[in-house]
Amino acid sequence: MAEKLIKEQEVQRKYVELQLLEKQVKTLHAQVQQIEQQVADVDEISTALHQLSEVGAGTDILIPLSAGIFFRGTLTDAKKVLVNVGFGSLVPKSADDTCKDLQEQLTHMRRMQEDRMTKLQELAAYAQRVQEDLAKLVEEAHV
Repeated sequence: MAEKLIKEQEVQRKYVELQLLEKQVKTLHAQVQQIEQQVADVDEISTALHQLSEVGAGTDILIPLSAGIFFRGTLTDAKKVLVNVGFGSLVPKSADDTCKDLQEQLTHMRRMQEDRMTKLQELAAYAQRVQEDLAKLVEEAHV
């Protein structure tokens, strides 16, 4: 009787542990997806900045206001950009330096992404082992 109670408590403990692991896996997966989106956004900005820096002054361009809405404009200086440094403050910076900064951001984000992916794989493998242990405990409890 006492042994059966101990087995049931172990099953409950493993089940709770598995639920917590599943929640952590979902959280890490969401973080990986968010980082993927940020990488794609920064990569797109970097590509656009590089392309614009190769265009000459006086070139007509479309300036995006929001999704699918643009202003027509003329590029006056393709070698300088204004970078928001916080609190609405804009600082002039060369397009080349800004491209380098964006590449550093991409490198940092990709490292974060790799780190999260490694943790996600480790956590998923551990969750698999806990699930297998739980299945054995449940089977033993019903024998």
